[in-house]
Amino acid sequence: MATMAAAGHDLNNHLMVAGGELAEALARLPADNPLRPYLLGSRTAIERCCSIAALLVACAARAGAEKPQASLEYLVGKETP
Repeated sequence: MATMAAAGHDLNNHLMVAGGELAEALARLPADNPLRPYLLGSRTAIERCCSIAALLVACAARAGAEKPQASLEYLVGKETP
């Protein structure tokens, strides 16, 4: 269960980065650009995936999994696990 919680949390982190980049692209893209509908569809997919990631974490928490712990140095790549 801890692995499921960690996977859900990690997935959510990556989705937040993708969503942020997508939001920036949409903000810079003219409203009449023909690519806009595709980017909006991608935003919807990211939002749905974030919901799935949250469910993974919630299910793991209900099953009694411990929250994964990591040092800041590990998270920024200055330390190995």
